[in-house]
Formats: sequence, structure tokens, C-alpha cells
Amino acid sequence: ASFISAAPQSGRRIDTIIREMLAGLELETPPGVSQLLRSFNFAATLRSFLFGANDFIGATIAVFIYTVFLLLEQRNSDHKISILFSKDEATARGRVRLITQAVRRYVGIKTFTSALTGIFTFIVLYVAGMDFAALLGVTTFLLNFIPIIGSIIAVVLAGVVSVLTMDS
Repeated sequence: ASFISAAPQSGRRIDTIIREMLAGLELETPPGVSQLLRSFNFAATLRSFLFGANDFIGATIAVFIYTVFLLLEQRNSDHKISILFSKDEATARGRVRLITQAVRRYVGIKTFTSALTGIFTFIVLYVAGMDFAALLGVTTFLLNFIPIIGSIIAVVLAGVVSVLTMDS
């Protein structure tokens, strides 16, 4: 199923969920999705989203620029270390080597565990018959690189998609 083809069914599902939730409030006639959308302030929400997107894009560009500079300067790092630590160059090179090995090991372990989590997510969602299991598996893999909150976002995203796409 594609997002576009699932949208009408998801809209009806949202309407049903809202009606069930509001029925517990004992309102005479619970508002429908269209009524809720009319009272929704799209301009404020769009403005908030665009400011957030602007901040995200700015931070992403800054990280990209720093990464490019780090990669370009990597060739000269040995020379700079030898100049900086001319008296104890061997010790400095040893420490840099240890730091590099530790970072590589961390990134390797993080990638491996994120891949396992993504694969496990895909398998569980696929066996449960959920739409977009592969997409959610890949998204889980990528979000696991964001410390602490990435895994939480992945779980919430899978839950929202399951509520919107599953029949029961």
C-alpha cells in the first residue's frame, strides 16, 4: 500500500478514533474531523513548522560544513600533531590512535545494533501484517542514531501508523 492510497482510509480511521474518544465525554454530537479542522489554526501551525524546519536545516548545513572541513583537514592532522607535540610526538600519536579506534568501534557497534533493531522492527511489523513495515524498519534504523529520543520517536511513529492503518 502507498501513502496516497492509504490516506482516505486513515482519515476515516482518525474520525472513528476521535468519535470513540469523544463519546466518553458524553457530548451530544461529537465533532467530526472537518469540524475540528475548521477550528484548527493552520497559519500558526505552518509558521511554527517552518521555523522549526528552518532551524533544522540550518543545523544540518552547519554539521555538513564542519564535517567537510574535518575531512579536508584530516590529511594535515599528522603534521599538525607533530608540530603541536614536537617534544612528545609518540605519546600524542598514540593517544590520537586510541581515540580514533574508540570512535570507529563506537560507530561500528552503533551501526550494527541499529541495523539489528531495524531488521527486528521490520520482522515484527511484517508478521503482524502492518502496512509500511519495511519503511518503518528503515526509519527505526536511522532514528536509532539519535541518542535517547530517536528510539522513542521510532516507537511512537510505529504506534501511530499501526493505529491509522490496522483495522482492529
